[in-house]
Amino acid sequence: MFLTLLMVSCFAMGTANRVYVHPFNLFSSENISCEVIQNEEHKPFETVHLTPLQDSTEPDPRSGSTTENLKNLTQRTAVLAELQNSLGLRMYQALSRTQKHGNTLLSPLNAFGALVTLYLGASKKTAISYQQLLGLNLESNQADCAYFIDGHTVLRTLQAISAHVDKSRNELRTLVWTFINNDADLSKDFLRGTQDFSDDSFVRAVDFSKAKEAEVQVNNFIQKTSDSK
Repeated sequence: MFLTLLMVSCFAMGTANRVYVHPFNLFSSENISCEVIQNEEHKPFETVHLTPLQDSTEPDPRSGSTTENLKNLTQRTAVLAELQNSLGLRMYQALSRTQKHGNTLLSPLNAFGALVTLYLGASKKTAISYQQLLGLNLESNQADCAYFIDGHTVLRTLQAISAHVDKSRNELRTLVWTFINNDADLSKDFLRGTQDFSDDSFVRAVDFSKAKEAEVQVNNFIQKTSDSK
């Protein structure tokens, strides 16, 4: 009886000493403030010049390690792993309802990363919906303003989760391909997001006005840059 009571007591003490940290607080910028969303002024995105598909098969240039200088990495990876698994389960359940007679295969980590990358190029109102879906939204007491996460920190943490310490031949690598119509503008923030979440990324401009030719070009490009995998 004494042993049982002691175990329960230790468990209760451990639970009481645990401090809950809202996921938003782990992935927000320092000195965060509520940003006005009503009557939002549509400020132009800082855009980048896109490399034409046929010009290069080399990965996009990038700087340094994407996981360096990340604070609270252990806590962030634990929280993010739980959130991505929760999202993956919801997606699996939704897909299973529409594909009752087929197999469903998805990667919660890649799905989560793709949504956060899109978040980086979204307007404030759309970004709120992304945060709610991902489980990273912090409700505001004011209807006309909202709090926003640092999407780059989320993506760098995801990359830390998928990174392998073992540098063997069988190491898994994350590659990202993004193909944009050649007359479209691409957000610099979005481009950086594709790099945060990958080992190598390829963002290219394609002429989609000729759909069949574009399909062949894109497929050939992916085959070349993925070592025919």
